[in-house]
Parts: sequence; structure tokens; C-alpha cells
Amino acid sequence: MSHNLDTLAQNLGNVLGDRIVELKNALGELTLTVRAADYFDVATTLRDHADLKLEQLVDLCGVDYSAYGDGAYEGLRFCVVSHLLSVSKNWRLR
Repeated sequence: MSHNLDTLAQNLGNVLGDRIVELKNALGELTLTVRAADYFDVATTLRDHADLKLEQLVDLCGVDYSAYGDGAYEGLRFCVVSHLLSVSKNWRLR
């Protein structure tokens, strides 16, 4: 993990705490998973907190996992994926 991603991951843990369901690095990209009930509050915190400052929404999409893994996927069927960018801190979050 790069220094920027290490710092972002640490900041996310400090700021979001138990609202984090999963936080992982894959292929040089940090992915944060939160519960649907926490989505709005977490999104606002990601944008407004001084240690995060993810002020730009780069991409927003919905995912239907009904056929994912040839139907072998056992998680929730739908999710929302946001790609965020901090121009001021030069980091990205999925």
C-alpha cells in the first residue's frame, strides 16, 4: 500500500470506526464498505471531515449481483458504488 493509501486507511479507521464493514486494498485501490443505513452519514463525513476531504464524486453506479459468479454469490443482491477523489489530499476511495 502506498503512503497515501496507508494514511487514508488510518484516517478512515479513526474517523468512521465501527461504521466500517470492510476496508481493503486491492490492485492499489482502497475499497470501503459500509451498511446501507450508514451510507448518507458516511458520505457526508467523507466529504466534510478535515482528515478525509473526499470532495469530488467521480463515478456513481448501482450493481446487481444476481448473476455474479454464475449465481454463486451469497451477499446482498444490490449495492451502490461510489468513486471519490480528494483533490486537496491527492487520494481516491472506492
